Amino acid sequence: MTNEKKKYKVYTLKNYETLPQIQSSLSKDQIDAIRVVGNVLPFKANNYVVDELIDWTNLPNDPIYQLTFPQKEMLSSGHFKEMEQALKENYT
Repeated sequence: MTNEKKKYKVYTLKNYETLPQIQSSLSKDQIDAIRVVGNVLPFKANNYVVDELIDWTNLPNDPIYQLTFPQKEMLSSGHFKEMEQALKENYT
């Protein structure tokens, strides 16, 4: 067993989509919802949480995932749609 230290890495809205777990475990709608809600509520995770604490085989029921990653249900449907539209208008 090696006692190798992993380098601390931060995940935010700028790079969360690069996580292999995100690409393999979530639908495009779920990935987009993180972006929408994350523009309203703060979002920041690190490699320890992502690699060691979240059970990616138990999504969306994993409690650490629920506490860490923004969820569509964290906003009312009206607020979610407003932010989604604002982001679409800003990026087009």
